[in-house]
Amino acid sequence: MARHGQIGGRRGVALGILVAFAWLLACLDPTSPRPMRPSEVPSAALIVSAPVVPPSAASTSVAAASRAGGDSVVFVSAPPGSVPGGAFATIQNRATRLSVTTPVIDGGFDPVPVQAVVGDSLEVTVTTAQGAQQFHAVVAVRAHQPLVVVRTTPPDKKTDVPLNSVMSVVFSEPVMPASVTTASLILLPSLTLLQGSTAVAASVHVTDPQQLVAALTPSAILSPHTSYQLVVSTEIRGADGLALKGAEMVEFTTGDSVNAAIASVTITPATLDSIRTLGDTFRLTAVARDAAGAVVSSAVIDWSTSNASMPFVVQVGGGTAFYTNRRGASVVMIPYASGSTVVRASAGAAASSVTVNVRQQLAGLVITLDGGVLAGDSVELLTGEGREIRVFAADANGYAMQGTPALVPTLSSSDPAVASLVWGSNDADAPALFLNAGTPGVASVVATLDASGAMLVDSVRVSVILPPPVATVALAPHAVRGVVGGEIEMAATLRAASGRILGRPVTWTSSDSAVATVDTVAGYQGQLVTVQGHAPGVATITATSEGQTGSETVGFDVVAYGATGLAEPCALSVSGAAYCWGEGSYGSLGDSSTLRNPTPVAVRQGGLTFAALSASGQHTCGLTAGGVAYCWGLNVYGELGTGPSAGCVYYDDAACRALTPEPVAGGVTFSTISAAGLHTCALTAAGVAYCWGHNAYGETGNGLTDGVTYAPTPVQTTLRFISISAAYGETCGVIADGTAYCWGDNGYGQLGDGTTAPRIAPTAVSGGLRFSTVSTGGAFACGLTIGDGLAYCWGGNQFGQIGGDASPCDAYQDLMPCSLRPVAVAGGTRFVAVSAGGQQACGLTSAGAAYCWGYNGEGQLGAGFVDGVIAVAHPVPLLVSGGHTFASVIAGAFSTCGLSTGGELYCWGMLPAPPGPQGAPISGVPVKVVGQP
Repeated sequence: MARHGQIGGRRGVALGILVAFAWLLACLDPTSPRPMRPSEVPSAALIVSAPVVPPSAASTSVAAASRAGGDSVVFVSAPPGSVPGGAFATIQNRATRLSVTTPVIDGGFDPVPVQAVVGDSLEVTVTTAQGAQQFHAVVAVRAHQPLVVVRTTPPDKKTDVPLNSVMSVVFSEPVMPASVTTASLILLPSLTLLQGSTAVAASVHVTDPQQLVAALTPSAILSPHTSYQLVVSTEIRGADGLALKGAEMVEFTTGDSVNAAIASVTITPATLDSIRTLGDTFRLTAVARDAAGAVVSSAVIDWSTSNASMPFVVQVGGGTAFYTNRRGASVVMIPYASGSTVVRASAGAAASSVTVNVRQQLAGLVITLDGGVLAGDSVELLTGEGREIRVFAADANGYAMQGTPALVPTLSSSDPAVASLVWGSNDADAPALFLNAGTPGVASVVATLDASGAMLVDSVRVSVILPPPVATVALAPHAVRGVVGGEIEMAATLRAASGRILGRPVTWTSSDSAVATVDTVAGYQGQLVTVQGHAPGVATITATSEGQTGSETVGFDVVAYGATGLAEPCALSVSGAAYCWGEGSYGSLGDSSTLRNPTPVAVRQGGLTFAALSASGQHTCGLTAGGVAYCWGLNVYGELGTGPSAGCVYYDDAACRALTPEPVAGGVTFSTISAAGLHTCALTAAGVAYCWGHNAYGETGNGLTDGVTYAPTPVQTTLRFISISAAYGETCGVIADGTAYCWGDNGYGQLGDGTTAPRIAPTAVSGGLRFSTVSTGGAFACGLTIGDGLAYCWGGNQFGQIGGDASPCDAYQDLMPCSLRPVAVAGGTRFVAVSAGGQQACGLTSAGAAYCWGYNGEGQLGAGFVDGVIAVAHPVPLLVSGGHTFASVIAGAFSTCGLSTGGELYCWGMLPAPPGPQGAPISGVPVKVVGQP
């Protein structure tokens, strides 16, 4: 039968290994939170519980046996604001390879259960809605972890809370329902908190089957315009009986409105009883009505499904998110197992449900090798090669039949000497059947199944050939140059004459060990090395395998950087040569490779010299002295301005990357350029603004939200700008009279116009201030006023990055503090330059002193210390340590860099990681970049 590609791919759940837990509470549309570029966000404050048996798994009497048998789970969560730009978090147990993907809402996610035991390692990856990686970490499962609060509704400092609100608390792991009482979850008027006042009369209860959420419902509506305090006491205990780590107090203020009364909820369709195949998609829609039958448009619909094998899903960025709780007017379901589930939609006290029944119908057989569906009906193997083979009875969509153990197909080989079937153990030490390649030749492997008299047959043609010798050895990058004292990552690709990639031992040599030596990177079969630069000069690096060789030259220089062109993680030399460092997986280093380099490598400019640079971490752009723009790196959304990349579908596609500078289309010359996460903007000498790339929020300013703009397009305005700054999702510019205008995403008030509404055309920043410059960062922006050089910032403020007061936003569930208008940065320091980074900002005084404020998890404030994973806000500018006098400073994503008046380049914060599995080094003090005079 035809193979549809589901088994072993993203839908490998068809093999019966779908993780049985993917719960997420209070979800919104995961494409709503504003994404940020991968290097803009700090490390997430991950919470990983100790292993527990989920409440729905078993009774207490079998809990110990379940834990020992690997049925325990840990709950992984992150408080709001941990990864502000994230859209999805994937948690994979490295021991079992099982994973769960869950939406990230407002930079965090509610507890997600993952099957695990003590000692397992969990790999956590957070990506944007488009699939770009925002955060990655590996955490160990520990035997004991305290119970903590992940988030509350309303959040702390929330204003205008409706008078008939229900308060809720999300915990890091299941709680004992008996411990959630009116004595452990209390609501008090704040003004009487210290006067011995009695608590507000209310009922409390655990609201969800996983026992993760406790709710407090006041017996009467609250008083208008009154401050209250929700107290979560240490009387609340986790499933293991241990108390909450510490009491929590959440203060909020009511408004004068009430939520509309909802009398009923209706689900459409009312029945789903005829599903015969897995993997089919269907949508359920719910409508809330009042007692008169009128639709309550403001109603918040919460969905749940009783069967985690039949979850709600979202397909985005080439991936799939699974979860059993969802918030919104509708949900999409894709069943991955036979059975039934009750889907419930609720709004306030009103609720409705529908039963979904899935009964698979047998249609044929599917053969897989190493868990992957064959692209056709044949496979080529090398003599001695072994591949794990499986065969499944499947439905019409190619998904394995569930709950039918009697349907066991048989496998046979037409010539066991060529292709034999042998039982053994796979990588997980589980019994497995292997297809072993013997003598050269051709054989057929046939699968048969007698299904109630109907014989089902599938087969695969196996061609066995002798292992081909290595025919070519190719090295990358090509003719690269680095800096003395630095290193260059280099990879060897071995191929047979047919083009097949081979894994064989490789030896490396350098023609001049005084200039360069080679160190092998562990874990890559000798095919990945670092070339260490010891002295100025050029050396030839040669890789040899089975008598075949490949060579490339590497050069090392001592580089002096110019007073302009600092664009972390790139800088311009005094001669106009661009050097970049860090993560190069999208080609943003411009050295003709996608390798990572912790020290500067030269961009392959082909004889070009640049007068200006701008880097986003995913792509980089430069301007020649004549104003001609060149860009390189990622081009998924046209951010390079070179037109659409043929064959580019997803981030990982090679066609989506330009590894060296390419000219921007259109022939327009520019005086300045600004590369953001997924879009780019530039100004002509006349002040006309052009933008290109991602435009889902209107950030290109073309009057639309059309998704993609592939070439420079004028911003729809008659304004003429003297400066422009692009960030992920928004853009700001300043005109000659000092008025600042912004456009694009505004979910955290980063446009500064007093609202959270997105803008598709330039909109004036409120407050009447006149700015000499504005710099955009990770959902916030800063500017310097004309004349006095005072810094004002606006937008997101979860780590004090705007340097002033903020209140919860009205966007994205009000979980992130922000200011919708410019606020003065604390301290009143006068600056001549300001730079907004990921979650920190820095200013430079006329005396060359650098000050930074905001997030310091990796030491990016440079104040001599590192906060680590504890999210500490630093709203007051801190002097960068070391006594340096800087000519320019630029705040990047996780790090900050500055060029001293003596021409020395320093960086601090998260420094680029070397090749291999080790993490990135961090520094709370300026570190001189290697390779300088």
